[in-house]
Amino acid sequence: MSDEPQIDGMAKSVRMLLSHGMTQKEVSVLLGLPIAKVSNIHMGKTSADYQRDWRERNPARAKEIRTKYHRQNVLVVRGKATVVRKRPRPVDTCELCGDSFDRLNYHHWDDDAPHLGIWVCFMCHQLVEAVDKGFVEGYLERYKELKLSINETVEVQ
Repeated sequence: MSDEPQIDGMAKSVRMLLSHGMTQKEVSVLLGLPIAKVSNIHMGKTSADYQRDWRERNPARAKEIRTKYHRQNVLVVRGKATVVRKRPRPVDTCELCGDSFDRLNYHHWDDDAPHLGIWVCFMCHQLVEAVDKGFVEGYLERYKELKLSINETVEVQ
């Protein structure tokens, strides 16, 4: 077996067309490839080299793509990052209160099924965490008792 890397079909086509006198721009238009990819193939670069070069030329867009991937596919449970398929994220809108936010949290209620969850703002996330932990019922009961007690003991002025 040869130590030479295998050349995919697209790379073979690019090299053949370039060897027959076509310019990189003509090959790019003919095959529907970015001229940078044609140039990279011509120079013997791999797809990984092409991707790395693109990330270096487009750092802001690369960060945006990484952030979007992370938001959609990575869930942190108890400090441990896990790759899952989350529900699609609404466009900057909390699914509980409906307000618009730059940042939303993904709340899931079952660690065995992290794909079951909702996208919520910080305040709503605190609330649903309290509901899941059973704190809300206790607080509501205590609030009702305090309200009744205060209404009975405070004179109306």
